[in-house]
Amino acid sequence: MTRAWRGRRKKGELTIEDGGATISPSPNEHAYFDLDHDLAGMPDVEQAALAATIDLSQLQLPPVPEHKWSPHIKDNGFELLRVHGPPSNGRVASLVPYRKESGSLVMILTYNSDEGHIKELDTAIDLPDDGQPHDYIVGFPMKGKDGDGDVFVCVDGDLKLTASLSKMNLTTTDVSVVRLGFVTWGANVGGSLLINKMLMYVPSLPDVYVDDKTGADTNDGATPQTALASVVRAAEVARPGTTVHIAKGIYRGALKLRSFGQPGKPIKFVGEGRDATAIVGSIRADSLTWTLHKDTCAGDNLYKADVTKLKAGSGYVGTWSVTKAPHFVCESKAPGKCTRKYHLARSPNYRLPDADPAEEYKYLKHWYLADGGDGVPDCTPSPGSDKYCDESNWSFDTLTDVGHFNETGDPQPAATLKTLPDLVGANITINDGRSGFWTKQFTVKSHNKAEGKITIDGRFYCRDPTFPGIRAYAHYYVSNKLSFLDSPGEYWFDETSNLLYVWKSDDAEWSDIEISTDATDQEIGLDMVGKSYIEWEGLTFSFFYQIVREPFTIANPSEHNTFNNCRFHSSAFGIKLQRKLDSSQPWKKTRHWSFTKNEWSSIDEEAVWIKAPDGRDPDNGESSIRNLYFFNNSFHHIGFAYECPYAVAKHAPAAVHICYATNVTFIYNTIEIVAGYALIIRYGLHGNDAIVYPNIKASAHGDNLVARNNISRACLIKADAGRT
Repeated sequence: MTRAWRGRRKKGELTIEDGGATISPSPNEHAYFDLDHDLAGMPDVEQAALAATIDLSQLQLPPVPEHKWSPHIKDNGFELLRVHGPPSNGRVASLVPYRKESGSLVMILTYNSDEGHIKELDTAIDLPDDGQPHDYIVGFPMKGKDGDGDVFVCVDGDLKLTASLSKMNLTTTDVSVVRLGFVTWGANVGGSLLINKMLMYVPSLPDVYVDDKTGADTNDGATPQTALASVVRAAEVARPGTTVHIAKGIYRGALKLRSFGQPGKPIKFVGEGRDATAIVGSIRADSLTWTLHKDTCAGDNLYKADVTKLKAGSGYVGTWSVTKAPHFVCESKAPGKCTRKYHLARSPNYRLPDADPAEEYKYLKHWYLADGGDGVPDCTPSPGSDKYCDESNWSFDTLTDVGHFNETGDPQPAATLKTLPDLVGANITINDGRSGFWTKQFTVKSHNKAEGKITIDGRFYCRDPTFPGIRAYAHYYVSNKLSFLDSPGEYWFDETSNLLYVWKSDDAEWSDIEISTDATDQEIGLDMVGKSYIEWEGLTFSFFYQIVREPFTIANPSEHNTFNNCRFHSSAFGIKLQRKLDSSQPWKKTRHWSFTKNEWSSIDEEAVWIKAPDGRDPDNGESSIRNLYFFNNSFHHIGFAYECPYAVAKHAPAAVHICYATNVTFIYNTIEIVAGYALIIRYGLHGNDAIVYPNIKASAHGDNLVARNNISRACLIKADAGRT
């Protein structure tokens, strides 16, 4: 029995043994199997067929004295198969076997037409009655419309019944439930029903073509002349053996694959090069109506738009909405590429490090410099014995800046917490003054301008909850106030009025600017949860919160997936693979993923985050994530989490972070320009020079290979800044 079928019981008896199922009917005690469409990987198709091997010979079917539905057939037969949709759609196909008074075994078709529940009593089909199991195939329209589509029944390869939707007077179908077993009725039925095989079939679809300029999602996509318009639709219809050919262009909307590939029949998504073909979670700014914001000292430079009023033809497939400051507002002169990132209105303004390589890691020197936590210290902390002389002023939630210590950046706005405007409700991003390792964003709770102090809405500590993070030399900036919007390349969002304010560059058009969505169903750009045998090539993914993610608990295995020559760009997270170990179900693994010749760039947190939290099973050595291959990839501009307008992490993330997974090969890759660590393999063990953490279980050790990688300019905002 396949795992895509879920056993259900309403007091009835259902047992599964040796790959087969036995159902023992009792009056009003039913048991059956429901198809789980997600586990089955059912694509969006118009026609499907169920194949099952069924033995009816062990059933006790009382003879039906008359050819009459109620009560004779209804009580002495039973519903073996029900295919139906929402309540308004009713039964699309229902098969009811029963025994005639003459002793012959027959089956009728019932369905819900536009006239109500119809029983095809006059077209009962004879069934083999030799005490053996037999093969049944039942076809039905999943997405029938305008009377198109057929219901058919085959027994042992012979066509026994066929009926068109138009003949059945059933205009449309929208199948959501496929149910097989002792489904309903059969008050007088006893014995046993045996089911040895259940399979779903859909028509093959070798090729799907997508073209955002000439296509339409109402097409079938089977030829370049009948191309689809969106990759979203292509992901819905693709099935084992399908190659999706994606023309040059920008395709909007998160992808949710319905099906998955099979050995020798992968699903392929092939773009015309990652520089020309992009899948994005954003709209063009000219999809909104912009008006000049006149009440401002910005002159004729600041514009605003109501984000709830999206123009027709935006091209976004799915939910596009903004409820808080957009994660990404970017000038984009190439498909999916952020050529200039705009920043949430802030003070001091965002500034890159100097061009001098000796200074290139000093991202923080252009932030404000705190004088202390609870107050200004009466000493000047410096290396040596005075390093912690200000310890009595350290704080978890208070920051003081009155201009006591000189700022570190040049030029730097002449501002302190005495001169900045009221900051209550603003965001504050703080880099600790203890080590430079920790950066965290909070909301300003109170602002005492006279004393040059603010309090925050949380506790800022350095790893250990007993180590305060705010002291002299802590760096900070404040953001998310309209009053800070004073320069090109900044934006602000008013959550009350749904107005987005943008000061665009003089040389940029609204059609050059991309704005990301925060709709929850668009958070993950590529939903491959529990999907296998999927191949991606020549594509850029950008302007999503996360590009690929797997949660800890997944029903299906996820294996043999490949990414080749793709770009993962401008997102909070790149690839997140997580899975808990379930030794009782060893097939539930994430394994055999391959990444070759890809580029990760401008990722706020981790480019790759892989976590198998339980390590290897101590009994059999298995791991829930294993056999991952990274070859000749590029990672750059990773982990500068403070560039995210919200939810900034406390630490500077690693570009690639692998926890507990085993049999990971990471070779010939390049990692550079990283805020935190370049590569972490926690509890990994390979060779004599690997770090062995104390008190670690032997079962948690991985067997991983890291070799011949080029790593430079890492730890750019940590205490060991600028070192590899």
